[in-house]
Amino acid sequence: MLRGFLLPQTTLDGLTTTGAAGWEQAGLLSARSPADAAEIQASLQQSMVAIWKQSNLENRFSPFRDFVKQADADLKTLPEENRKPSRAVLYEALVQTDAQVGDAIPPVRLFLGQRGRLTDTVGPHCF
Repeated sequence: MLRGFLLPQTTLDGLTTTGAAGWEQAGLLSARSPADAAEIQASLQQSMVAIWKQSNLENRFSPFRDFVKQADADLKTLPEENRKPSRAVLYEALVQTDAQVGDAIPPVRLFLGQRGRLTDTVGPHCF
């Protein structure tokens, strides 16, 4: 309803495509107000669902896996004080996306090449 009113759509669309700077901006903007956080989450979730729909067993979830790996790599380059809010943005978007696609997303740890129990869920421990 207010989407694009508080933050221009071009800003929202570019947050996850501009590397570490975009993730840093997403974290800072989300901390600014609950309304901004909701807009960013909605935009990011929409993008992630589109990426998930391109992923399947045949392509080994490559589009989604590559997105998560790149986001993780981008986040690791941020200064610690900006990394936490940006990771929170990614985490919340992953949780919401997983819920929207019917809990179909495998544990993120597997996408990042980390070993763990198959029962591990998306969470801060994954990053």
